[in-house]
Amino acid sequence: IKDGTLTLISDNGFPFDATIQMYTLAKNGTVTDSLFVNTFIAAAPVDANNRVYEKRRSKLYAPIDEARVARLQNAKKLRIITRFDTNPQNTYLKIYSDYTIDFILTGDFNYLTQ
Repeated sequence: IKDGTLTLISDNGFPFDATIQMYTLAKNGTVTDSLFVNTFIAAAPVDANNRVYEKRRSKLYAPIDEARVARLQNAKKLRIITRFDTNPQNTYLKIYSDYTIDFILTGDFNYLTQ
């Protein structure tokens, strides 16, 4: 792999904004890389009753070069750290059992063949 992009697609069904960061870890637990540049996931919109009525899609991008490919290949684990913020601010929101968040991780790469 010469270069490319990892894309984390989230379909957020929670009324929370989120920031998410993924770190690759070596065997001993040392952080070897931080994957995403833009880490903001938008909250799902709520109606007048503060109930989510549709999911909101966000995309996070991680540019990949040859050095990052090597770090990914040597990684033994991923650490994911997420912070949630309610939206709208200063409003108490109920969490319902039908709320979900879906993630899809895709890759678009340029290969060098000989």
